[in-house]
Amino acid sequence: MIASQVGLIREVKERATALASVVLYVASYHYSYKYLISPAYSYQGFVYQPLGFYVVLTAYILSLLPVMFMPLHLRKPSSFVVWMLYLMVYVPSLLTMAFVLGRPLYEMGPFLLSLLVSMLLLALVVRFPIIPLPMPRIPGWLFWGGLGVYLVGSYGLLIDVFGFNGLASLSNVYDVRLKARATLAGAGRLVGYQLRWLSEAINPYLMATGLSEKKTWLFVMGAIGQVIIYSFDATKSTLGSIVLIAAVFFLVTRSFRLRASSLALAFTALFWVVALADGMYRVGLTGLLTRRLFAVPGLLTSVYYDFFSSHDRFYWLHTTYAKLLGMSGSNYPDYKSPGFLIGDVFFGNPEGNANANLWADGYANAGILGVLLVTVIFMAILWIYDSVSFKKDIRVALLLIAMPTFAITNTSLLTALLSHGWLPAIFLLWFSGGLQKRPRRSDNKGGCV
Repeated sequence: MIASQVGLIREVKERATALASVVLYVASYHYSYKYLISPAYSYQGFVYQPLGFYVVLTAYILSLLPVMFMPLHLRKPSSFVVWMLYLMVYVPSLLTMAFVLGRPLYEMGPFLLSLLVSMLLLALVVRFPIIPLPMPRIPGWLFWGGLGVYLVGSYGLLIDVFGFNGLASLSNVYDVRLKARATLAGAGRLVGYQLRWLSEAINPYLMATGLSEKKTWLFVMGAIGQVIIYSFDATKSTLGSIVLIAAVFFLVTRSFRLRASSLALAFTALFWVVALADGMYRVGLTGLLTRRLFAVPGLLTSVYYDFFSSHDRFYWLHTTYAKLLGMSGSNYPDYKSPGFLIGDVFFGNPEGNANANLWADGYANAGILGVLLVTVIFMAILWIYDSVSFKKDIRVALLLIAMPTFAITNTSLLTALLSHGWLPAIFLLWFSGGLQKRPRRSDNKGGCV
């Protein structure tokens, strides 16, 4: 009886701490958007409509509600992914929709409710039992030898297609990116897959394993690979992944019971550090980090909702999956995806791909039903990933999933599955089952936080 009461008190305290941390996060994002992002980037669509007190209060309440049901500790990879989606997509989307669209929230009620339900459904995955998957036992020499052959072949293919290029400056990335897109269009899907699999699954795996097993050469090998990939397509997230993986490793290593509140406070600190740096030195970090990582997903959710609430939807007829099933007849034959349509209509750039997060893309394809459908599919993916990470080093499992998690904040789920590392990450972790060392201490049987 006493033990249960102590446990309840601890639960209440930890839930209150998480809620307070998220309140700080929400308020900091609100401040950054209103006073730093909107004044500087309103020409890009980051406008700030005057809001009444009750509109702001409602937006805050909707933003905070999922915290009452989400996991407090990141014991499984799914809990880490759920919190990243919550902080990088859900909260920015709810607030930015109010800022940009300037409509009463009840008019957007069904869509906002679908986002809330999606968050609650994803939070349930952490409670799912582990699927008893058969784990292949591959000798270390065969695994690493096969991976080495793959790396040589993939980099050889990419160098043959792109040639040797210097590193693009941050001011020149879009020109290099457009050139890379044209090159990929003529090279075929296989080349594009190699580019993304290396940068979002295989190189992160090398860096994660190097950090976990204290093999510096392995981390350096993965980091150099990311620099090489950046020279091909100038994707800033590829370079940023080196810092991201090192930062996540630092957080996880400090404690195998990493608290969700720590993640919220880390992002809150990021907002204020970049704001202070810009105020003192005008280095543009708010635009590069806060705007790009948080406000852009929120803005694109707003734009997708605004457009597809009154226009025909894509129904996934533009995807490779539809073509494999022999389906055709897209409502927008002139556009490859919703992102290119939005890039043309809203941003005046027919060549620009304004690709958005999994929920915005789900809405563009099938409305509220699409939002819920992609959520259910993603629940299954997270469940599988939790299962293949069972009895493996949680640090490697989290670091390996960091880049694919970032991908779904900016692209559709179906694209992220094959093109942005989710499936390769699952198979890498699965086939490396007998290779990884288990952490020295853990909080459950699977070595997961």
